[in-house]
Amino acid sequence: MSDPPDVLVSRRELELRLNALRELLDTKDHAFAKALELQAAEYARRMNELNHAHQQAQENWARSLPRETFANHLGEWDKWRTEVNNSISSFRGAVALLRFIGVAGILALLMELLRLGGISK
Repeated sequence: MSDPPDVLVSRRELELRLNALRELLDTKDHAFAKALELQAAEYARRMNELNHAHQQAQENWARSLPRETFANHLGEWDKWRTEVNNSISSFRGAVALLRFIGVAGILALLMELLRLGGISK
């Protein structure tokens, strides 16, 4: 048969084990307290960043245009762009006509318009 396990422990051994357990618990408590301090510091840092980000967002919103204002401006800009494109097209057409008929043709056209207007014979 097997020997019975040692259930009897000396008083000195019991005190040593008890002291070791106390040190272990103290170490755990100290580590837990340190972890809580680090967590609190991290939360404070994150909150500071969030507050700063919120302030930046508010400043950006203050500089932003409402959607309706932007849409109106965009519509006006589209009208202006269409007018400019039409003007450029008209100018290109006039330049193409000038190239086609030349200076002599322009003078002849002006003379004919003056004659039709009754200014010249």
